[in-house]
Amino acid sequence: HVRYVTLSHCWGTKANSQLKLTSANIDSFKEGIKMSSLPKTFREAIEFASRLPQVGYIWIDSLCIKQGFQDRDDWLIQSARMDKVYSESFINISATASSSSDEGLFYSR
Repeated sequence: HVRYVTLSHCWGTKANSQLKLTSANIDSFKEGIKMSSLPKTFREAIEFASRLPQVGYIWIDSLCIKQGFQDRDDWLIQSARMDKVYSESFINISATASSSSDEGLFYSR
């Protein structure tokens, strides 16, 4: 059984310009997303999750659910299932100290 991790994060004030899944880019996303194009929080969450045993992938809402006005029907269907996605994940990574996805997960004390 392959486990997965979820990420809870604040989109921040730049939500409109953030990298996100849409009908327009879904084909290119299927080919792959460069780590360098992801916000810091996503990169750090992926790096953390990749070190966990038997974790096969990470679920990030903005990359797994189509976003935007044109994709609202998909968003309504998928967002209704988010409780199941989160409740069945191995762990949830919560970026609670960041006010945007650009700030990352880790801070010095």
